[in-house]
Amino acid sequence: MVFRFTNDQDKVLMRELLRLNPFSAVRGSPPNMWSDVAGSLSSATGVQINVKQIRDRLTLLKGMYKNAEAAAARGSGIEESVDAVNVQSHYDERERLAVNT
Repeated sequence: MVFRFTNDQDKVLMRELLRLNPFSAVRGSPPNMWSDVAGSLSSATGVQINVKQIRDRLTLLKGMYKNAEAAAARGSGIEESVDAVNVQSHYDERERLAVNT
């Protein structure tokens, strides 16, 4: 039977990657951190998942994210920024400074 990741399993994978941070391992060192990610993901999902499946899925997710970002940039005609949410945050800052003076 072929294992297919679901959206919920992708979220669990991302949480485990953030929590264990296998990217901080020295290149060429034993893949213990990746094995830890595979073990915790396997126990969370109830399905045996190996390191290769995790790395392949991560590569696929990064590619999908990159393509979505490129499509969004082409569609809007301008570069989207995470800071766009904070465009009007200076108004709050100004009011807070005015109250403190």
